[in-house]
Amino acid sequence: KERFKLHKETHADSLVRLLNNSLQRYTRSIQDEKPYLYYIGSGIIYLKKLLFSGYGNLNSAKIKYQELPVFKKIYRVGLSILFYIILFTGMGYSLWILIFGNKNFFISLLIVIAFANIFYIAFFFRTPEFRYMLPSTLIFMCFTGIVMANIWEAINRKFISAKQ
Repeated sequence: KERFKLHKETHADSLVRLLNNSLQRYTRSIQDEKPYLYYIGSGIIYLKKLLFSGYGNLNSAKIKYQELPVFKKIYRVGLSILFYIILFTGMGYSLWILIFGNKNFFISLLIVIAFANIFYIAFFFRTPEFRYMLPSTLIFMCFTGIVMANIWEAINRKFISAKQ
């Protein structure tokens, strides 16, 4: 902690090397002493951060949520809700297709790629940045569209049969 404070004040190259070496030693010690935490636990933490603080994070922008005007607050909350609806509906329907749905190889491959991308980002790339999740989000968006179309069709069918 003291080294970081000193780095903010001086920005010396030798201090940067010292900090990098300290952080690398700390990482190696965690790797050696607690391999489960390093390989599995940190991946789970990154996965949680990736899924629950991606585009839906209200405080991710430079201006804090509390400082925004009311219409921008409503916009950001709506965007966050839309993000989570698309992500989790698409993920749920994808799992349903894999377990109970048709066994089309291409669709199954797309679903596996989408989930593999998410796990790769969390466990191997070790970053919770949402921008790397774009391929998965596009696939889940398509599946959410299919779910919404099916719901719309069921509602229309119900109203048409009620009118007759």
